[in-house]
Order: sequence, then C-alpha cells, then structure tokens
Amino acid sequence: MNLVHGLMAAVMLSRADDFGDAKRRASYSGIFLTLLFTVALKSNLEALEMSGPFWSFGPVVPWLACGTVASVVGGIGLALVCARGVPVPWPELRLTRLGRLLLLVRSPPTWVL
Repeated sequence: MNLVHGLMAAVMLSRADDFGDAKRRASYSGIFLTLLFTVALKSNLEALEMSGPFWSFGPVVPWLACGTVASVVGGIGLALVCARGVPVPWPELRLTRLGRLLLLVRSPPTWVL
C-alpha cells in the first residue's frame, strides 16, 4: 500500500510542469512532495515498528506507532496548507479526449479483463 501511495504521489508530482503560473506550480509541487515524504516516513516507521519484537526495541515500539500516526496526520495537514495556493479544480491537468483514450487503452479497467 505504501508503494502504491508513493507511486501515485510521484506520478502527480511529475505533472507539476503543466502549471504555467509559478505560484500555482510551487503549491502543487508542495502538496505532492509533502505527501511523498509522508509516505516514506510512514513506511520507515512501520518497518521499525514491525521489526520491534525481533530487535527487541522494548519500550520504543509504542512510540513508533505514535510516530506513524503523527507522520500521517502531520503530512496530510501540511499538504492541506500547501493546497491553499492552488484550488482543487485544476484545469491545467485536464486530459484531452485522445489522452483519455490512450490512458484507457494502456490500462483497461479491471471489469474488462
């Protein structure tokens, strides 16, 4: 799940050049950079938490769980702060009909398979 979320954030971050206005581009990049960093931190904290019994971290394990939750809540909060500079309807990211068709051909819906 962390890999999927990180990949989605990276793909969305790769579209930052579609924004012509520098302020909107910076806000858009800030959203997905924050989310990408959040996923990486959450993944590392979860890995430490799961390996806690093996490495016998002892009293640190509950703090790792708290850190995981805090990283997710903090990351989403920071992304929302960054999102204030670029309102949600992003006309810069609208796909053309050809783009939608190519996306559908390259990755058909699961119900088709």
